[in-house]
Amino acid sequence: MKKAFRTLDLNEDGKISFKEMRAGLALMDAAVTVSDEELRKIFYNASNQDKKSIDLEEFLSSCGPHSLYVNEIERNLSKVAATADGKGFAFVDLSAKSHRLTDVVAIKDYVHLRFVDFSHNMLKDVTCLGCLPHLVKVDLSYNQLTSVLSFRPPLALREANCSHNCIGGMNDVSGHRFLEVLDLSSNSISSIDGISQNFALKKLVLDDNEIMQLANLHDLRLQHLSVANNRLSAVIGFEGFQEDELEVFRNLEACYDEMKLAFDAMDANQDGILERKEFLRGLKLIEPAPDERVLHKILDRLDKNRDGTIDKVEFLSLARRHSQAMLSVDNGIEKLDHLVELNLSGNVITRLHGFGHHPSLRRIDLSSTAVESIEELKHLAHLPLLEDLNLSNTIVAQQGDVSRSSCFRLKAIHILNPPVGKCKLKLLNEQFVSAEEVVSSLNFYDEHHPQYQDTRRDDAQDLPPALYQ
Repeated sequence: MKKAFRTLDLNEDGKISFKEMRAGLALMDAAVTVSDEELRKIFYNASNQDKKSIDLEEFLSSCGPHSLYVNEIERNLSKVAATADGKGFAFVDLSAKSHRLTDVVAIKDYVHLRFVDFSHNMLKDVTCLGCLPHLVKVDLSYNQLTSVLSFRPPLALREANCSHNCIGGMNDVSGHRFLEVLDLSSNSISSIDGISQNFALKKLVLDDNEIMQLANLHDLRLQHLSVANNRLSAVIGFEGFQEDELEVFRNLEACYDEMKLAFDAMDANQDGILERKEFLRGLKLIEPAPDERVLHKILDRLDKNRDGTIDKVEFLSLARRHSQAMLSVDNGIEKLDHLVELNLSGNVITRLHGFGHHPSLRRIDLSSTAVESIEELKHLAHLPLLEDLNLSNTIVAQQGDVSRSSCFRLKAIHILNPPVGKCKLKLLNEQFVSAEEVVSSLNFYDEHHPQYQDTRRDDAQDLPPALYQ
């Protein structure tokens, strides 16, 4: 990019004017046509001063990958506040979003910064952030990081966003002991590690990863936990398999190094979905050939949403490697007594066993899961403050016609709310629970309610005998 700048700087004064840019582009490639309006827009966005010329730093920061420049820092500083020692004032906010940055070493001298946004760049190393002792919030989303907060822990750091990076595993972040919010969504994390000592952590977001088991959370004081769109098959541990099913998976494991490869091999038309024929044909190629009855049983187990096909999430959630299936079962979320909101949507969960006491839990999102029996709601009935439950786009909420859907709501309300349950349900599937529904649930399902017998009586028994003649 520096060579391109020198080529466009026709008078070699260290700046590119509007006329030089237009003439230089024509000399470099006559086939390139850029309108005057587009050029003016480039100049307006890149130039910080007269809008009529661009220097080297402005050119690099707007046109290609580069290191963070001091001038670039100064142009993007904002929000003046008193310094931590109270002896003066300084800029405390820096936003360098979408600047094509490859490193930010120049930031080390700006020790008063508290809020830093380096999202949508090309960063692979952020160790220099350890030079900011007063850093409170950092946004590192949409970069190329491979580890979590790998820099000297600032004592003031409270919130960090490392979503949409290339993180394959969670390293130890216990040094960031005052961290309260951590967003690691949209990475390639397969297990929860490295946070068991972060007792100040209140919100943890792990959406869109490859997590197979809720583990290593121990006695954290988490208030918000989101693990949407992962590979969970149960709230606690894994969904169990019978021995004949495990034998098939052992043989499948012997043929492929990764279950992803097994899925791709069986997906004959490469559409990302296994049809029943594709799946059965693929398993029949395993040596020794499994029993036909076992194959159909496995197929029914994998097809959790009952649409006749198996997508990659369903397959990887349940057809995990046998060695992973044998891991010791953790207590999951049972001891998270401070939990207020839990998001498990988009996972292949069928059973809801594994919830602890959770005296503060108010919202649970189980949408787009594989819950198929309304009796599973009994595992939630003991939650005293539960007021918002989302089961939309699940088998149990979609069975039958509109009338049966209505019956689902009444049955769910009866199970969860008093006198049977202890919940205070106000929202079910994102719809308010009306007083009429509460009364109707008692009329239809509470055997001790005065009107329960009236719903099942035969009114013909009260008619005069003459009407039957």
